[in-house]
Amino acid sequence: MPILNWLIAERLLKQIGEPPSWICENDVARHMLYQSPYGRRTKMVSLAAVPMHAFGHSLGILIATRAEIGAFREADHPVLSAIATAIAEDLQRGPIYQSALRDEVTGLYHRQAALDLLAHETARARRYQASLSVTLLDIDGFNYLKHNSADSKMRRILHKIGRRIASEVRQTDFSARMLENTFLLAHPMTPAEHALEIATRLRASFAKEAVLIDDVPLRVELSLGIASLGKDDDLTTLLSRVDRALAAAKRLGGNRVVVDLNRSDS
Repeated sequence: MPILNWLIAERLLKQIGEPPSWICENDVARHMLYQSPYGRRTKMVSLAAVPMHAFGHSLGILIATRAEIGAFREADHPVLSAIATAIAEDLQRGPIYQSALRDEVTGLYHRQAALDLLAHETARARRYQASLSVTLLDIDGFNYLKHNSADSKMRRILHKIGRRIASEVRQTDFSARMLENTFLLAHPMTPAEHALEIATRLRASFAKEAVLIDDVPLRVELSLGIASLGKDDDLTTLLSRVDRALAAAKRLGGNRVVVDLNRSDS
């Protein structure tokens, strides 16, 4: 894309926001927005631009241009939006983009990526009145383990725990490392009772099979809290409730699962 078109793209980014919309201009010469600050003129005559959104993230905009006046119509909006979404989803599935969203030790999503994805899932669940459950878990005895292990060993421990967590969740779920020893599992389209089954299976997996570190078995116990989205919940209240459930599991001695049933609509 010529540098002038990049300048125009920069300006368009400021014009397109949430909710997803589009810009259509069929005679760009009439508008200063599409003129170069250096006095040059673009060869574009008609322009349409749509945001590139996928999985709760915005990657930029897709710009389509034609050399004749009046080339774009309202009917082109859904077509361009579908193309932009497909491109954005392909980019987000790519290894370079995915690596930027991942915690380097565990390979799970990092905190900010998880919050962005969870905000998207929360909005979708509220829009379609669908189920959404969240599990928050801590490694019991983590401070003792950290105090008695070298940094390199702790990285290997966390990596293996992260891999085990990822292997136990469903393809429709996602997992993340939120704090040093706190992990999050998000379960779209899943009520609390089904999230409880997943959490119970995960805790039992660690209880049954030790994590091998340098061929030495390490027993790992987990405390887990679960909350499901109520009709009056937003992301903040949902996270507050799941954090409360986790705190209750730890207060009761750890190595257990607690479900917060105090939904804001109950």
